[in-house]
Order: sequence, then structure tokens, then C-alpha cells
Amino acid sequence: LDREIKESKRILEERLGDPIDGFSYPFGLFNNQVIAALRNAGYKWAVTTSDSIWEGLHNPYRMRRISISGLEPEWLLRAKLTGLYDIKAFWDLPKLVAEKIRLTLMGHS
Repeated sequence: LDREIKESKRILEERLGDPIDGFSYPFGLFNNQVIAALRNAGYKWAVTTSDSIWEGLHNPYRMRRISISGLEPEWLLRAKLTGLYDIKAFWDLPKLVAEKIRLTLMGHS
């Protein structure tokens, strides 16, 4: 993990000629081990599509973005772009809490 993250950052910086400060988690998936590897490699922030709006607040390695596939109906795309989509987090909260408890009991972050 450390080697892949550091090496890909080095290659991008070399080819682009600019520092790379941000990271986008593949498929929005991450854990505390990945966050530690990003910090160690010099990344200053990262974005995910899998976090709740509450967990991502004030954490530069859990910045939330909304997944847009291009297949959404117009009403859903408008909701995502205007912020109305965030209201769904209230319905997702019980599921998010249950998943967090399950992962904690299994020893994952």
C-alpha cells in the first residue's frame, strides 16, 4: 500500500511538474490504514463518495463528494447538484451507525 501510494504520487508529480496534494479513493473506499499511508506519502486531503456528511466534517482525508454516474434521472441529478441529496443522510444514519458498529466489532476502521 505504502509503495503504491508513494510511487504513483511521485510519477504524477514528475509527469505533471506540479505537486499532487489530493487523492481520490478508488470507488470511495478507504480505512484508517489507507489514510495513514496517504499522510505518510505527503497527501494533504482525500475525497470519498462513501462517507456520511457528518463523518467527513472537518477531516481533510474524508472529504465527501457525491457520486454522479451519468445515468441519474434529471430530478436526481438536480438534487445532487443543489445539495438536496444530502437530506437522504437522515434516512441513511441508522444503516451507517449499524455498519460502523459491525466494522468496529470486527476490528476494522
